[in-house]
Amino acid sequence: MRPWARLRGGTFARRSGATRPPPTAPLLLSPPPSAAPATLRTPVGTPAPLAVAQQAAARSSTLLKSRNKVLPLTAHSTPKVLVAGWQLSSLPSVDARGTRIAARGLATARFTTGFHPTQAEIAQAVAVGRQSDVVVASTYNVWGGDPDDQQTLVEALVATGKPVVVIAQNTPYDIAYLPG
Repeated sequence: MRPWARLRGGTFARRSGATRPPPTAPLLLSPPPSAAPATLRTPVGTPAPLAVAQQAAARSSTLLKSRNKVLPLTAHSTPKVLVAGWQLSSLPSVDARGTRIAARGLATARFTTGFHPTQAEIAQAVAVGRQSDVVVASTYNVWGGDPDDQQTLVEALVATGKPVVVIAQNTPYDIAYLPG
């Protein structure tokens, strides 16, 4: 049995016990292969719409849950915030998120660990996280890391006992590999 099932419309769903999405899993809905092009209102699956859709997916974030009223972050309830995680200039990451949070009046520390944080970087992020009220961890393709270094970073930040907000950038698959 394959760990991922293809659903109607070309999307994939995780079956129990699956650990990673299939490498060719489409990120967007598409018409069934049997749909005749003449019956479609607008062309789908062509390079131009797919490029726009991929760009939108790469720049999006979705709130899945907010426990203990951690969000929204405000200067009154959350005076000190650590923003930690990967950094990529073409997508919102540690610096961009830290700047946006600081603009709301919160004291914001930034700690960039990169796509593959080392144990030393994880230890440094944890030390700064212990002195913060909330930690915002930015991840990118946690499921693609080898070893599971971004996952280890988030787990270590959660172990501090501080509230941790995880922002999974680009695809939602990260959330399946992180605590909580």
